[in-house]
Amino acid sequence: MLTEYYRQTTEIPEGFLERGVRNPHKVPGAIDLNKAFKVYDKLTLKKGYVFDYVYNVTSHGGYPLVYVRAELEKPLEDPYCYFRKFGFHNSWGEEKDDLALAHGWKTYLDKITYEKSYIGFVQFAYFCALFHRFYLYWHSCRNLLGVVLTTQDIDDYKFLALSNVGDRKEEIETLTLPLPLVRLHGAEVDVFLSMFDNIGGSFYYARFEIQHPNHYLDREEITLFSGRRYLF
Repeated sequence: MLTEYYRQTTEIPEGFLERGVRNPHKVPGAIDLNKAFKVYDKLTLKKGYVFDYVYNVTSHGGYPLVYVRAELEKPLEDPYCYFRKFGFHNSWGEEKDDLALAHGWKTYLDKITYEKSYIGFVQFAYFCALFHRFYLYWHSCRNLLGVVLTTQDIDDYKFLALSNVGDRKEEIETLTLPLPLVRLHGAEVDVFLSMFDNIGGSFYYARFEIQHPNHYLDREEITLFSGRRYLF
């Protein structure tokens, strides 16, 4: 899956953490999002378009800004070009995800189609949850998440949670983590995913609301288990 590809390239390449660096993601060995996208066999990117990203560094961390461009279109050179193009800038103090991380995929959803099936809907929600979460630096690491797709994932994430809050072993071992659920109602589809915060050891149950035909997606979540909280 996507997380396996990301794990192979976890070290932030040299030069990414310098402000204003132009095209830092072009260095050899950096993550290629078009290769990463291939794991989503039920999703399709519009013909003639490719994924790309620039890297944004702030006083509170660093993270990629993912976007889609025409294959023959000149790539954006730096985060300032991204902000000018999409009319958006991140700010400090959000309660959930960094706005730039959460907002990024909404700029290119219209270029992505998905198979109208259980797996297709789940992959689309998984894509929106994790595709942009790589090369996270410092405070942005609070955006590291895992998604429960299999029973093996449940065991693995509970094991990781114990490394954060081992004194609450009984709570973690008896915690119920539902596998992906899809609910269709009219022109909308709800995808429910159990998610793991591998920084604090918390578990959430998230609902991704997909609306046809424009693929607008919104997300809300409830906390299943509140692990260790870090004050940044």
